Amino acid sequence: MQSPRAVGKKRGRPPLQPAPIKVAVHNLYSAPAGALPVVKIPKKRGRKPGYKLKSRVLMTPLAISPPRSTPEPDISSIPQDAATIPNSATPQALTVCIYVNKQANLGPYLDRKKVQQLPEHFGPERPAAALQQAVQACIDCALQQKAVFSLVKQGYGSETVSVSASFEGKQHLLSLLVVNSIGYVLRFLKKLCRSLLCDNLFSNQPFQQYNAVSESPEVYEDRRMEA
Repeated sequence: MQSPRAVGKKRGRPPLQPAPIKVAVHNLYSAPAGALPVVKIPKKRGRKPGYKLKSRVLMTPLAISPPRSTPEPDISSIPQDAATIPNSATPQALTVCIYVNKQANLGPYLDRKKVQQLPEHFGPERPAAALQQAVQACIDCALQQKAVFSLVKQGYGSETVSVSASFEGKQHLLSLLVVNSIGYVLRFLKKLCRSLLCDNLFSNQPFQQYNAVSESPEVYEDRRMEA
């Protein structure tokens, strides 16, 4: 007897590729509305009544200074003598004091009585002011101002001081060159005294007074020259 064959099977080798399986695709769009799941979207809750907004504090950025191009110099190591000197410590202006020798040999041009009335010294003053006062004193003490005035050497320059003399019914002016130097003042007065034939009338050092009882001006002058 033969065994019964299986229904639906074919003899032979199976195919290399399986037959595609057909899956029934349901049309979702054609499905009824009740079959789709309902997606709930949460509602945005509003603010409760009476809610107050908090004011936001704006944070302002700190002001950042730009970097300096050059660093500050360190003056801690600078010696004291090289530091800047304040105005109060600046040296004073150059001054000179011109002393008058009232016992000098005054020569033929000056009046001794008038010389005795002069101050002991002129200054301390600026060299130009001291020179002006000394030369003006010579003119004022002259027996004839015209003669002494003609012996004064006039100066020319950007800065001058003036001396005056009165003769022939007029006021005459003469300019003296301004030089800020003690040596120039002493040389000018020395030349003027030589012209007046009057030596040792002015000096920048005090004069020792002679004893009027025992010595005359001539004896005092001779003793001073010998010394």
